[in-house]
Amino acid sequence: MNILFLISVCIRAFALIWAICFHLRIEYWQVTWICGADEERFRPRPKSPMLRLLGLFLVFSIAALVSVPGGRAQTRSDVGSLTAASSNNFPPVNLLDSEGRLTGFGRELSTAVIKATGGEVSYIHSSRWTEVLDMLAEGKADFIHDTGYTPERTATLDFSEPILTMPERIFVLKDRFDIASLDSLRGQKVACVNQHITHLYLQKIPRIDCVVFATPPEGLKALVDGGVDAFIYPRQIVLYYAQKTHVTGRIKTIGDPVRTLTWHMAVKKGNHDVLVRLNNGIAKVKASGEYHRIYDKWFGKIAIEGHIHKEIAVTIGIVLALGATAVGGFVIWNWTLRRTVRRATGELADSERRFHRAFESSPTGSIVIDDSGIIEIFNEEAERIFGYSAADIVGKNVKLLMPEPDRSQHDSAMQEFLDTGEAKVIGVEQEVSGLRKSGETFPLALGVAECGYGDHRKFIGTIRDLTERKALEERAEKSRMEAVRTQELYLRELQADLHKFSRLSDMGQFSASLTHELSQPLTAILNYLQACRKIMGGTESNTSVKVDGLIEKAVDQAKRTAKILHGLKDMVHDGEPSRAIEDVNTGVEEATTLGLTGLVRRDLSVEFNFAKKKVPVLINKVQIQQVVQNLVRNAAEAVADSKTRHLKVRTAYDREGMVRISVSDTGPGLTDEMRGRLFQPFVTTKRGGIGVGLAISQTIVEAHGGKIWAEPNEQGGTTFHFTLPASIRDEVTLDA
Repeated sequence: MNILFLISVCIRAFALIWAICFHLRIEYWQVTWICGADEERFRPRPKSPMLRLLGLFLVFSIAALVSVPGGRAQTRSDVGSLTAASSNNFPPVNLLDSEGRLTGFGRELSTAVIKATGGEVSYIHSSRWTEVLDMLAEGKADFIHDTGYTPERTATLDFSEPILTMPERIFVLKDRFDIASLDSLRGQKVACVNQHITHLYLQKIPRIDCVVFATPPEGLKALVDGGVDAFIYPRQIVLYYAQKTHVTGRIKTIGDPVRTLTWHMAVKKGNHDVLVRLNNGIAKVKASGEYHRIYDKWFGKIAIEGHIHKEIAVTIGIVLALGATAVGGFVIWNWTLRRTVRRATGELADSERRFHRAFESSPTGSIVIDDSGIIEIFNEEAERIFGYSAADIVGKNVKLLMPEPDRSQHDSAMQEFLDTGEAKVIGVEQEVSGLRKSGETFPLALGVAECGYGDHRKFIGTIRDLTERKALEERAEKSRMEAVRTQELYLRELQADLHKFSRLSDMGQFSASLTHELSQPLTAILNYLQACRKIMGGTESNTSVKVDGLIEKAVDQAKRTAKILHGLKDMVHDGEPSRAIEDVNTGVEEATTLGLTGLVRRDLSVEFNFAKKKVPVLINKVQIQQVVQNLVRNAAEAVADSKTRHLKVRTAYDREGMVRISVSDTGPGLTDEMRGRLFQPFVTTKRGGIGVGLAISQTIVEAHGGKIWAEPNEQGGTTFHFTLPASIRDEVTLDA
């Protein structure tokens, strides 16, 4: 019956395809690309509409006749009651309900089968299959209503027409991917049900470790819990239990069915009358549609065998209706298509004419070539750019418009694109060189687009002459470079003026503090001269010696004042103060003594902590002594009101190629705000001070390559440090 149904379906499909493909007169046009391919038309020979419909009717009639299911003709009513034996532990085929009564697919089907033959049926059952077989052999039952077919069982049983087809499938967990077929189960644990057909079959395969369970639910649970690697059992039964236990989403089937089992009703060997009655009832139940209702009730709508006459009639009607609809639809579609194609052909011709007019009048040079590089279209702007007329260039290879090395590489590049499809220039505008008819090479912007279809591939190149733009760019670049040079010259002059102005500004500060800087040596000179006058007015015997010493010191201070003024003059005239190698210890000691001149008090103590060896530095001695002297005088003034009046002057090697000079005091110290503004001009903490001493000191130190800063002492007061580069680093050893 399955084979006849498949033949019927194939004939119906063939009839529909035959009607569509060979018996409908359809015209279609294949219009190639606009650049000039010819139009192609395919016109199948027309056939008579009556002949087409007659052939279609004959084919469907044959399909309908073939699809009628066969079976044994039954001309009499089979009456009488029968007893059916059954197992009761094979849900949903056979099982016991909550009250212990037999139910399931097999019981309901056997009741319908016997009822269709005009009789009634009673049931006896057991949970053990061997006892069910004994019931039939001992005559307690007339038939078994659910028996799987095996060749071994034919020795004692005769089987009816199939009532159920169930493929044996391999079930595994969804996360298992190492099992793909029956061969993959070598060495794996496989669940099977005791004395079931599957169990009997798997016992013959020595490479599979068959783990036997009493019931299907136990085998399914072992699979879900990981106790076994696979479960082989009829598909419908496993899915039934999986739905009941809500584990459908955790299992899957793999590979092809191990076997496809058929279930039958069975009688004792040789009981032909009962077998005929069963077959007759099975045929009637299937023909009436009752079989489908029972199957769907217990298994769900899973594909089953058998088709009834009503279904066949409905199928034929549907197919005929679809065929008629298709015929009418294709006739209308054919007429509409012809009209559409005629209109589209006219529009295409108009579009082609408009395209050619637009192509020729385009302000951009345009060239169309085929896949071998032969020029097919060359518009007016391209003629102007290259100097060729369209008549001269059409039909020739486009590489004629290229200079070397592009000309030699063009054919190989084109072939590489056709072979690989790798587009390096398609859809991208790039700057290349072109070759005019006159032999002149010029820059141009080239964009390439591909069009056409199949073997008719075309390429459109759009070209823009960049000669004028390049010339403008060159002129603009030249103007830019001249402007840069002019600006650089102006900046250099401005820098020189700013340098001069900066030095004059510095001199403004020096001028403002001239009194401050010169007051120290002038005060010393005045003190020395006053001392001379006192001595000369006295009566001491060694007056001349003392006067000579004081006059000599006054002369030294006058010379120092002259040096300060000379340095000031050099700075005004962009000169650099002269420098020499000096011993920093000697210079600091002299400057400290001069800084304290006129300020020496009995309660002011000064401590010197100098490096043990000479520390040679390249400095302007007068300027550095100005810095030391300024720091010493500031420190002495800072401790004037302190209980402890102590100064400490120190020189040390910083071990970074620098010499550090430090002046510490025991004064009140500096506030955070004052420390941040300490070296700004005109910022002072002294009463009557003008605040330029530290600013000038910073200028002098930084000009010598050092730096100056202040930090608080741990015991109170402030320490000023400044550094100078050591001249001969390897020979200097200072105290830490």
